[in-house]
Amino acid sequence: MTAKKRTHRAGSAASAQPRTATAEARLRPDWRWRTFPVFAAFATGGLIAFLVNEGSANPVAFVAQIAALLGVGYSLAHLIVSNVVRAGRSTRRRDDDTEDVVVYPDEDLPAG
Repeated sequence: MTAKKRTHRAGSAASAQPRTATAEARLRPDWRWRTFPVFAAFATGGLIAFLVNEGSANPVAFVAQIAALLGVGYSLAHLIVSNVVRAGRSTRRRDDDTEDVVVYPDEDLPAG
């Protein structure tokens, strides 16, 4: 008589193991919510929503609209500084590193 091997399926109760905190932490994605792209998207989305709704008489909505406008302004300033200014600095630094220097052989000789 041959013995049959039992196979456990992934969803069966026999193979279910209690999840630990580390196993659960590995299953969750590593979101970085407090970063610039998230802030820029939130501010831009808020400004677009206020522009589409054509304003309101609510003073809280007006303050939120001003906050979204300031957030978009900060986002644009951050993008300009990070892309334009830093690119110019790296170009100037690269140009300074490749500067041609002329060395005259007589300058290295001791006087006398």
